[in-house]
Amino acid sequence: MEDVSEFIVQELTELFSSFKSFPFALKNIGRFPDIGVLYLSVEPVEPFQEMSRAIQGKYPDLEPFISEPILHVTLARVKDMDSVEKEFYLEYGNQLPVPAIAKEICLYEKYDNVWHKRNNFRLSSR
Repeated sequence: MEDVSEFIVQELTELFSSFKSFPFALKNIGRFPDIGVLYLSVEPVEPFQEMSRAIQGKYPDLEPFISEPILHVTLARVKDMDSVEKEFYLEYGNQLPVPAIAKEICLYEKYDNVWHKRNNFRLSSR
């Protein structure tokens, strides 16, 4: 993977600083059965989609990684999703939804088939 230049990091810093931090929640368990992933869905999706559109607008030649991404937080990657989901609901189900506030965006780069955090970009607190 080609490294992101310092110029692009600066552009992204400016771009994300134009977005205000916002509340969201992790609400329900979902599945990507073809790859054995259990996840928590993110709601509302609109603020994240707005940032994604801003990135596409700034870099129109950039190919989207996924055309219709499902915003989520991965819980587990397992073969036996039924038992893990049941165990999760027994242990943590009463804590859903999980409220959160988006305060920063992280940029990851993939090399040697591993994702590595490159930068954090703060959202505005105004």
